[in-house]
Amino acid sequence: EENEQRENHGWLARARDEVRSDIADITTEIDWLQDQAQQHISNKEDNKARRTNWRVNAVLRVRDTLTGRRLLDFLAQRVILPKYGFPVDVATLDVSRLGDLESSRVDLSRDLQLAITDYAPGSKTVANRLLWESVGLKIPAGKALLEYKWSICSNCDSFVAARGVEDAACAVCGSSETSRSGTFLQPIFGFIGRKCDEKPSETRPQKTVYSQFHFSDYAGAAPDYEEVALGTKTARVRFSKQGLITVLTRGRGFHVCLTCGHAAPQPRQQSRKRNKLAPHERPPGNRGECSSMLVHRELGHQYLTDVVELEISSARERNMAWSSLYALLAATQSVGIAPGDLDGTLRSNGPGKAPSLIIFDTVPGGAGHVRRFVARLDELVAAAVALVRGCECGEDTSCYACLRTYTNQSQHDELSRGSALQILEPLS
Repeated sequence: EENEQRENHGWLARARDEVRSDIADITTEIDWLQDQAQQHISNKEDNKARRTNWRVNAVLRVRDTLTGRRLLDFLAQRVILPKYGFPVDVATLDVSRLGDLESSRVDLSRDLQLAITDYAPGSKTVANRLLWESVGLKIPAGKALLEYKWSICSNCDSFVAARGVEDAACAVCGSSETSRSGTFLQPIFGFIGRKCDEKPSETRPQKTVYSQFHFSDYAGAAPDYEEVALGTKTARVRFSKQGLITVLTRGRGFHVCLTCGHAAPQPRQQSRKRNKLAPHERPPGNRGECSSMLVHRELGHQYLTDVVELEISSARERNMAWSSLYALLAATQSVGIAPGDLDGTLRSNGPGKAPSLIIFDTVPGGAGHVRRFVARLDELVAAAVALVRGCECGEDTSCYACLRTYTNQSQHDELSRGSALQILEPLS
């Protein structure tokens, strides 16, 4: 009990330091921008001064958003308090602004990691036998949506996402080159919707985007590895209750107005990164036209949960690591873990090194499934080997009976049951 209290105090101290660091960074940015504005005024550069003052006001709104968070919500998000007792990270598609009878009878809400795809701008959903469309992001007066930079290293494929960080060298290999990068918004205030004129069809509305999970890092110091004997080999395993998972929407992205909340899918013919001035209608509930800049953004969500990191030295190629990961996840039903309770991704250990397999609880804060995964790892390996050995698809490919699922569709081309068998059979 004494050790547990000491550990929780450490988590609370990290949460406190995170807030202090965020506020200090924002204060420094505001001071710098205000100095720049004064220089522009002294040089009689009125247009530059106006743009800089606009940036100052935008950063001030971000500061108000960070400092205005409810304490209980923040502590639950940082796993200081048990999250299942506090319904945080819930996003609503607000259609009440329409003011009609149908909208008053509809309550549309989702966990935020589901809402970023189900309620993404342009997406449609069925409720009360009517069709509703998402047309914007809710931004309360005086507040701002939190923005995060993300990138994937072109040298070692490591993923990083952090608020306000740009052009930072890779923490794993030191490279400054990225294969992909972007900016995502956390729609923490929810979405704005409207009723469609069309009626629902017999099929469910098609999603405009899908989500992809990434492992960002551990909150605090990374846990120590343990050597685990599996078959004729050994693997390194470590467990944490504070693994940071980043969920991103994948697709063309969205044109978003950070002033009024207007948002729409990026048109196919336009460059994804292009920002532009384009007059647009404000979302329902805000009358008139807005002439602010439309910027390209994705949607995302970050949460802490239970994570196990499994390092298998023979899985050096990413296709082998992906195949082994999804073979293990497909076998979790053999130990009583339902599909969807766990998911996984890879973590880079640097060029030429085998990436780690990351398995995590899909429930923010964790639900105990990862602990069961670790405790029965030898059974899972045996079940995974039996699954991939017994499937009837080609060994150099995969199918929905063995490795493929809807959620791992971006890796389908890399999955092969032969690769999974090659890595896992010596461990069984």
